[in-house]
Amino acid sequence: MKILKHTLILSIASLLFACTPSGPSKTSEGFEYTIHQGGDQLTQPKPGDYAYFEMEIKDPNGEVLQSMRNLEQMPVIEIPSGTGEGQRPNPISDVLANLTVGDSATLKIPLDSIPNAGSQLKDFDHIIYEIMLRDVKVKADYDKQVEEQREKMKADMAASQAKEGEIAAFTATTLAEYKAGALNDKIVTDESGLKYVIHEKGEGAIGQSGESVTLLWSTCF
Repeated sequence: MKILKHTLILSIASLLFACTPSGPSKTSEGFEYTIHQGGDQLTQPKPGDYAYFEMEIKDPNGEVLQSMRNLEQMPVIEIPSGTGEGQRPNPISDVLANLTVGDSATLKIPLDSIPNAGSQLKDFDHIIYEIMLRDVKVKADYDKQVEEQREKMKADMAASQAKEGEIAAFTATTLAEYKAGALNDKIVTDESGLKYVIHEKGEGAIGQSGESVTLLWSTCF
């Protein structure tokens, strides 16, 4: 299944949670959405706050096109104080601004309002965004978190660079074994014809269709 690009994600989304729905509302562009109340009814983002959310994009048949749930880094968007000159309103921030933490909403986006929507959606007249507000931070707390993440990224990069020699040696050895046929009995071929070798089998969750994954990789020819 083709996954919609990140630009499409930040244009729209939907998650069906067992909560109390309210009647349909509309974003500033006139897109219809329904709030499913299930939050604390207290913590609502204000202009300038940062809203952390989960989201799934589905076609009208309910098939998931892209999932932004259970990610290591949750999607976040600043709630604008208004729309600047030449700046198009964002329906996702419009919806989030009307939720409290724990609420979810179903947002319906007409396909003709999405630039470069992709041929995989040509048979539909709209797509569904399911959105859930998970957390709200004021700017100072958001900036602090960003700085902490930046420092962690630097530390992770330094640790990775320290292993570059080890990784390069392992890659070279693997390539030599492959060319010599020593890996023939370990090669797995999937339905698409892709061939691969599992060097060490993990015990974590398996990525599902529509989900994003994080990986480290090295190549050689």
